[in-house]
Amino acid sequence: KRAIIWAKTTLSGTKIPMADRNGQVVMDRSLPIFVISMPNSDRRDAIVRDFAQHGVAFEFFDAVVGRDLSHSQKAELYDDTRARQVEFALSDATIGCALSHKHIYCKMVDENIPHALIFEDDVHINTNVHMFLQKYTHIVPKNAHIVLLGGGYHRFLRTQKFLQFFMLKNTPFIVDGKPAKIGKCYVPSSGTYAYYITKAGAEKMLIHQTPRICWGADALTGDMVVGNHNLYAILPYIA
Repeated sequence: KRAIIWAKTTLSGTKIPMADRNGQVVMDRSLPIFVISMPNSDRRDAIVRDFAQHGVAFEFFDAVVGRDLSHSQKAELYDDTRARQVEFALSDATIGCALSHKHIYCKMVDENIPHALIFEDDVHINTNVHMFLQKYTHIVPKNAHIVLLGGGYHRFLRTQKFLQFFMLKNTPFIVDGKPAKIGKCYVPSSGTYAYYITKAGAEKMLIHQTPRICWGADALTGDMVVGNHNLYAILPYIA
């Protein structure tokens, strides 16, 4: 008889260990999976069903709701002057998103978490996530700080100078029946709805978001020049 798999509530959210069709939890405990979601969001039910279908354990991380921040709270957390200098003024939604990602980066640094997967609650994972979870230690380049699992980098595929691909020969990683590729990004990309990040990558992101945020999450993680980080992407998408 299959044992009951428990869920644990934490300050940052709810851990939802899931079992696959054989009752096996598909998660390397050394690779935490955080799903950013607004408290009481209707999307949470869909995320639980989606991840349960694929047997992937994860932890909800309560998102910051930008529109709920008071004027004083926003002034304490967000540097509007600097934001306009580096990019442009951020909307309430973008501020909330950036703060949510920043909080996970702080958690990684404070708790010495070497790497993690971060998803937003509009993500749709697929069966290829299984393969990544099982083989990520062999798939992810040793010098990578961030690896996009899905996002806006597809528009650069037509020109090889933007993405330098290399095949995963030593560890076969099949996506949709084809060998997957890892591409190093050479122009700004986007994809914070699904990405892998190391502690070193989190530290680099915090340099630009401390003491107050001034970058949108997508803009910073996807700009390897500003962030001074090694940015890679998996193709085809796995989320």
